[in-house]
Amino acid sequence: FRNRHAVNSEWKNHVLVLGFGSAGDYVIQPFIERGDLVVVVDEDPAVVAKLQAKGKVTAIRGDGADRALLDQLHARKSRVILASMRRTEEAAGVLKYVDGAAPVFARVFEPEDGERIQSLGGIPILNSMASSEAFMSWYQTIGQDICNSRK
Repeated sequence: FRNRHAVNSEWKNHVLVLGFGSAGDYVIQPFIERGDLVVVVDEDPAVVAKLQAKGKVTAIRGDGADRALLDQLHARKSRVILASMRRTEEAAGVLKYVDGAAPVFARVFEPEDGERIQSLGGIPILNSMASSEAFMSWYQTIGQDICNSRK
């Protein structure tokens, strides 16, 4: 992965976003407003540069499914992980790596993928839900409690 210098070995109780996606700004805003440390990992250098320029989150260019990177990011010590990766198998790998140490919300495109994520202990977010106000409404009622319990 790139930007190794940006990895702080002392991170804990942080919000880890793996893959920023088109709704990334919308999804991370409540965490920023609450004062959480938000760490975003994305493979797109333009996304990382944009986030670094804004200065409200720590943005790292890399593969969110890379176990070495997850280790350096202290994924197991994060308050919550939002996995918005292209492939369900990548999110499944994150779930296996974290092994229940942190809640993992994973974007999925098909209900069957959601079942797989759930069977591994993750919380599936169907893409159609994630791209609507329903996700934020859900977060404000249920997801917030899950994230707050990690403080």
